[in-house]
Amino acid sequence: MKPVTSMTIVKSSLFRRPLRSIGLSAVVALLCAAIFGGLILSSSMNRGLDTLEKRLGADVMVVRYGYESKAQGAILRGEPTTFYLDPGALDAISQVEGVAAASPQIYVATLSAGCCSYPLQLIGIDPDTDFTVTPWITGQIKGALADGEIVVGSKISADVGSELQFFKRVYKVVGRLENTGMGFDTSIFMNITTAKQAAHDAARVSSQELQDNDDLISAVLVDVADGYDVKEVANNILRAHAAEYHLDTVVSDNMFNEVSSSIRNFTSYIRFFEIMIAVLTVLILLIVFSVTINSRRAEFSMYRVIGATKGRIFSLILLESFVISIIGAVIGIVVMSEIIFPFSNAISQSIGVPFLMPSVATILSAVAVSILAAVICGPGASALCAAKFTSKEVYSTMREVM
Repeated sequence: MKPVTSMTIVKSSLFRRPLRSIGLSAVVALLCAAIFGGLILSSSMNRGLDTLEKRLGADVMVVRYGYESKAQGAILRGEPTTFYLDPGALDAISQVEGVAAASPQIYVATLSAGCCSYPLQLIGIDPDTDFTVTPWITGQIKGALADGEIVVGSKISADVGSELQFFKRVYKVVGRLENTGMGFDTSIFMNITTAKQAAHDAARVSSQELQDNDDLISAVLVDVADGYDVKEVANNILRAHAAEYHLDTVVSDNMFNEVSSSIRNFTSYIRFFEIMIAVLTVLILLIVFSVTINSRRAEFSMYRVIGATKGRIFSLILLESFVISIIGAVIGIVVMSEIIFPFSNAISQSIGVPFLMPSVATILSAVAVSILAAVICGPGASALCAAKFTSKEVYSTMREVM
């Protein structure tokens, strides 16, 4: 004969009432899934914003008027786009007071056709003047980025040494970037000479005319000198040359603020949803545990008759709710993990902000917080119901049952 312990009684109760056990676990699982998912999403977006601030590098991005949103889409979400800027704007921008450095870039979108491996954003940089991309791709390649060589983003399926084809021209992969949570993860970097060649290839494939100009550029990245206000320098550029070259500017601080505002709004919705789920969970658990305890009055009264104390009955009810809460917490965390981690790319695209998965330590912290919430809500609700039941004397309880 095995000894009758609190755990054996709890196991017996859970298996005798499988539908109730499954239902309670599902309620707790929903709570934990909401909390865990919310914490991971918030951490991922905040980490993506931090990476954006570190990796963007430029204070101002100058583009052709009407293309500022497309430029931001390419940077933040990797949305393939092609646009060009009057090449004379580079020298003009460099002469504006407060501009410490100016470097050109070329943006070319590949096609979803036989000429290309798949649609991506090609970004050409000038190794001689670039101060944004070069510093963080230097460690990925040996020497300078030669003609015909490319560095791919972390989410592009191409190994170092392999080849990719764009506009019927083959390029060699010489480096692979670390994950950034930005559009750079689905972009390809090349030197500006190679990018100009790709731009002319793209024009021929799409039957568009493109001037045969070695000074072809899409945007100018500006580093503002110390002591100058970034927004003021951007306004000076527009005042001096906007009409002549049809310019517009993307100020990094404004872009950061827009992204940060989007993240705050999204996070506030998550928090509201979590609070609503928590309140509903507690209410449902209070109702279910109250009904359950009332339906088991005869069982608990019998335990009292054979010698179980009020404290033992209380701990028995608490243990059962604790087991249910742990089971529900594990289910909720596992289910949400199967949604978030495999589909992080799709989530990033749908949210529209930089999205970088948090560290292992942050994920473990989210797991701990989710389990703690389950342990507080589940046993907490049952404790209220159990306290009311155990406050009655055994004689009164037996009379109510009979």
